[in-house]
Amino acid sequence: LNWPAHGSGNYSRSMAPFKDHNLDGVYNPYDGDYPDMKGDQMLWWVFNDNQAAHGESGALYNLGVEIHGSAYAYSCPALSGIDTVINYTTFYHYDFINRSDTDYHDVYIGVYTDVDLGNYLDDYVGCDTTLDIAFALNGDDDDTYSPLPHENQLGYGLHPPMINLALLKGPEPAPNDGLDNNHNGITDEANEYCMLNYFMSYYNNLTATGNPVIAQHFYNYMNGLWKDDVPLTYGGYGYDTTSSNTTHYTYSGNPYDTIGWSEYHRCQGCGSSTPSDRRLVSSSGPFNLPAHGKRSIDYAYVYTREPNLPNGEQTSFALNRNQVVRIKHFFETDSFPCVHLIGINEISENPLGIKLYPNPAHEEIYISFMEKGKDKNTCLITDVTGKNVLPVYVVPSSDFKLNISGLKPGMYFITIKNESNRFTGKFIVD
Repeated sequence: LNWPAHGSGNYSRSMAPFKDHNLDGVYNPYDGDYPDMKGDQMLWWVFNDNQAAHGESGALYNLGVEIHGSAYAYSCPALSGIDTVINYTTFYHYDFINRSDTDYHDVYIGVYTDVDLGNYLDDYVGCDTTLDIAFALNGDDDDTYSPLPHENQLGYGLHPPMINLALLKGPEPAPNDGLDNNHNGITDEANEYCMLNYFMSYYNNLTATGNPVIAQHFYNYMNGLWKDDVPLTYGGYGYDTTSSNTTHYTYSGNPYDTIGWSEYHRCQGCGSSTPSDRRLVSSSGPFNLPAHGKRSIDYAYVYTREPNLPNGEQTSFALNRNQVVRIKHFFETDSFPCVHLIGINEISENPLGIKLYPNPAHEEIYISFMEKGKDKNTCLITDVTGKNVLPVYVVPSSDFKLNISGLKPGMYFITIKNESNRFTGKFIVD
């Protein structure tokens, strides 16, 4: 009943998604409409960059972008085997709506992740471009107690888990951009999406490879540049002003072999990185966001653990890859393994036997009860946004009339209910 399907702002009355049973464009549960929810529990919210100062990035200008976000998850305790990964995954969907009159180009969506996997001071990170994932793992096979007094809790202990951000579907690229946006070897194909186009890992400090401070730093990290505009380079720590071997992806190799670039194998003869606190930016783009246009992104955080075997290529890393593939299959085929059916009991659409007339109405509307009774009823009048437009009346189960002369032309709902029955009807004020 309280699903925020309609707003009252200046730009749009269309807010939280819903299934419109009778296709009238108005959210009314008593017409059979219901929230368009995913998973067994879903959160939905809306925010924008136009209301206040940009305290995090210090950007001086607002884009006029409104964002509709949702997070959802499944609870399927009866599952077994690889499908149980659904119980350890959270899904996210964002719609980016350009409410301004400006066409934007070279736009990126970056998802920031501060992984803090157990003890946050001993993490490694990496990415897999073939699966469009960024992952975090422990620097060794024992996630030990943090030495900092404010942490004051144990990590995961032996055989700690992995966690990753799996990009499921990104925004549409600019047409004919000449880029292989989903890195499948084909450029400018039909139904192409920007996937994991850049992956940057940076440190919790204020160096050129540390925390972003100003707006340009944030934008740089989303398109493969360090804070001082030096491109990400392959090997070592990814920062080399003398190298021309640039790349889009930090630590893109298998962490358990010596062929690619990983935190275990930074370069020939370099040795391993020192495990520590890691911050990640996984980004999609560039793409265009035209005036009043919309782009979307879907991703998931997938948690996997092989608790009885040491972490390695054939244990935790293999399990992580297999379970990510499973999650992607669920999403791409819309075949999530548990669907909870809800029983439906048909109820009378007009248990109180009420008639409204005239409809459309002008100054008065009459309410007639086909079966008179002694019950006291409350009568509520709302507009299409759910806002009360008249006081709540207490009325008998007998004919009466309402003065609606103060209402503006448009559609309204009238709800009459008592302890056991409810009636909701529509009327038009002309």
